[in-house]
Amino acid sequence: MMTQKQVLDAVRRLPPDQRQQLGEQIIRQSTKSPSFTLVAIKRLPQKKQRRLDFLADKNTEGSLNVAERAELNRLVAEARQLALENAQALVRAQRPELFGVSGKPLKGRVREALRTKAQAEETVRISHNDGK
Repeated sequence: MMTQKQVLDAVRRLPPDQRQQLGEQIIRQSTKSPSFTLVAIKRLPQKKQRRLDFLADKNTEGSLNVAERAELNRLVAEARQLALENAQALVRAQRPELFGVSGKPLKGRVREALRTKAQAEETVRISHNDGK
């Protein structure tokens, strides 16, 4: 049997994605409410966020040099990637059936869900227009 320290050391050695999944599983299993969902939202580290804000302000003023523009572009790309990962995490929490065990979207299920949603919206639109 492993000690608590050994378990924590093993968890710290996990890749970040697996560490996050493990944390989410533990929280899901420890909550009594089936409607409770915890989603970890990723953010830029504080230092990078401050730098991004500074460069964005300089960009607004039109005073970026070439190196700063390249750095701003890299930071914006990183922030967009985090936003995409956050959106995917929220969708995974809301609609887990659309994702495989690897965490990747199952294209067929996503297409079917989109088709079903579009049909439902069309039905609502038609019934709304019929009520006029």
